Amino acid sequence: MPLPPLPGDSPYYGALQRLAARFSAELRAGEPEAARLLARIWRSAYERAGREVERALEQAPDQHLFWAQRVQALRAQIAQEFSNAAALSADAALQRQALAATLAERHASTLLTTAAPSSASFLRLAPDVVERWTALTASTSSPVRQALQRFAGQEVDAAVELVGQALAYGWNPVTTAELLTARFGVAATRALTVARTEQMRAYRDVTLEAYRRNDFIVESWIWHAALDDRTCFVCTALHGTLHPLDEPMSGHPNCRCTMLPKVRGVPFSSLPAEELFLAMPDARARRLLGAAGYRAWQQGILSPSDLLGVRYNSRYGASYVKRPLSELFTREQIRSLLQEEE
Repeated sequence: MPLPPLPGDSPYYGALQRLAARFSAELRAGEPEAARLLARIWRSAYERAGREVERALEQAPDQHLFWAQRVQALRAQIAQEFSNAAALSADAALQRQALAATLAERHASTLLTTAAPSSASFLRLAPDVVERWTALTASTSSPVRQALQRFAGQEVDAAVELVGQALAYGWNPVTTAELLTARFGVAATRALTVARTEQMRAYRDVTLEAYRRNDFIVESWIWHAALDDRTCFVCTALHGTLHPLDEPMSGHPNCRCTMLPKVRGVPFSSLPAEELFLAMPDARARRLLGAAGYRAWQQGILSPSDLLGVRYNSRYGASYVKRPLSELFTREQIRSLLQEEE
């Protein structure tokens, strides 16, 4: 099947984005294999919601009604998404399960919302994000799926479903990492990297799609960084920069940055990288620029933006990187800058 066209035949995209775009198109077309994968994630989430209420009742038996109402409302929402996904699948057993779940939860939800209307809005699921996650992991050649397979092995489908549940429930990546570690024995730091990076990727993709669908209002997006002691050079230098809607946000592993919409007709201004570095403590600027880079900046022969470069990966597409000083200065110049810094 040929790949669907991407926005403006964007040069920023790599194999990962193209695979995700193809799978999304297959899902919308009702391809059974694609639909089954999405339905499995929602079915796992549905079953987990039932276990959650049992655990909650054990821990707080005096709040039986409170937790029963809220988890029941959650399961009603999940059952609907499960039913939507199963309807696209050719798996008759899956469709029967979805129908039974939907009917049961519809009945229970009607009773609960009559008795306690507030329980109906207990949690808003993110079906678009779950669909995007499924698209990112469906193909065996997906880099995201391969990353999960490196520590989950033959249980890669279970790892995909677990992270899909996390996205459905809106869990913090730390919680997802703890579950990955408990299930697959992967080191906590590695699990956190996978959880944070891939959850953020799914959310960013859905955010960008929403901006594109509303391009009559949103004309571009703004890179927004935390600007704290944990923010790296690349994210600091990119903070406040404008990007076209055909460019995905290609953050590094563990990146915490977000995409803000640039609304048409609304003025926007942001401090350039040079002023951001001037405003920060010297120790942080030195750490971000490096010893020789910091000295070159002090001398006025280097701007922070000079160190910002773009690297293209055939799998992940284009991403921003910190350029090495060797691309800007000779070895003798760098040696001299280091000596002056000492």
